[in-house]
Amino acid sequence: MTTLVFTQAFDPEMSKMSIQIVLPSEKDINSLPDPNKENDSIRSVEGGFAAVLKFSGKPTEDIVSEKEKLPRSSVLSDGLKPKDGCL
Repeated sequence: MTTLVFTQAFDPEMSKMSIQIVLPSEKDINSLPDPNKENDSIRSVEGGFAAVLKFSGKPTEDIVSEKEKLPRSSVLSDGLKPKDGCL
């Protein structure tokens, strides 16, 4: 995959997850094909600011928890107030 992908676990066992695939902003949401699964949806998300850290490998809960520390501490040291959790 060569586009940005965000994953978010909604429980510690990671049994319920959200996977978000970023599409180009010039794509008209109405021109995209309908999802072929009931739990899938296409929606537009407003932009914002994010602190990011690139890493490779499987994003297990332990790895994500460890990788989250650096960008979170950078944001806090800049006097900003990050939201809880991460994508």
